[in-house]
Amino acid sequence: MHLTFISVVALALSPVVSAVCPSGYVGIGTETLCGIGTPDGGSSCGGAFGTIWANNCGIIAQNSADGNPCAGGYNGGAYVNCGSGYPSSIFISRA
Repeated sequence: MHLTFISVVALALSPVVSAVCPSGYVGIGTETLCGIGTPDGGSSCGGAFGTIWANNCGIIAQNSADGNPCAGGYNGGAYVNCGSGYPSSIFISRA
């Protein structure tokens, strides 16, 4: 029941939260996939990806470098330039 309630709340809020960045901006960070679990098994997380998001929260590109957005290997030809371990610029190829 909790998962259904959370899904309904997320769907109800989606028209309200349409963009988190101004037009033309992107975000970069880490996405981690977690399972809610059961009382016997508990929750668990696995699969952390460096992720580039569009201003509408859609995923533009991901890497598979254990959640390090500076590690490279993004799909679709995207890449991130980093200085001192922090993202400084992002290149996204649009066909």
